[in-house]
Amino acid sequence: MPTSAQIEKYVKTLTRAMDLGAMNFEIRIVDDDSIFASVRCVTSTDYFLTISRSLLEYPRKFQRWVLVHELMHTIVHPFSKLARSSLTKSGLSAKERAFRQDALESSEEEIVDKLSSAISPYLPLPEWT
Repeated sequence: MPTSAQIEKYVKTLTRAMDLGAMNFEIRIVDDDSIFASVRCVTSTDYFLTISRSLLEYPRKFQRWVLVHELMHTIVHPFSKLARSSLTKSGLSAKERAFRQDALESSEEEIVDKLSSAISPYLPLPEWT
């Protein structure tokens, strides 16, 4: 099982490789089997990256893909935020707004999944075994 320092070092390696160096990530390792990882925006450059210990039991290629996936959310976030704000300012009914919100969230996940799948093979694997 990697140490917190090894995980932080690997996330920094990924952020440099993905040109996300201007972003700051506070990394939290948690015992939560309901997620592999998640990212939450605090400010335009500050994020909480939560990683479940259960992720670290999976193959390193999958670990890389999950972390790249979460980091990709930080790239897509400004566009998603803009799209969400347009939903709240429109004259849509609550039902239509909820439908469009769900469509936006599922589209964002699909985009992030596909980008992560395309990019992650070109990024380094974690060094722990």
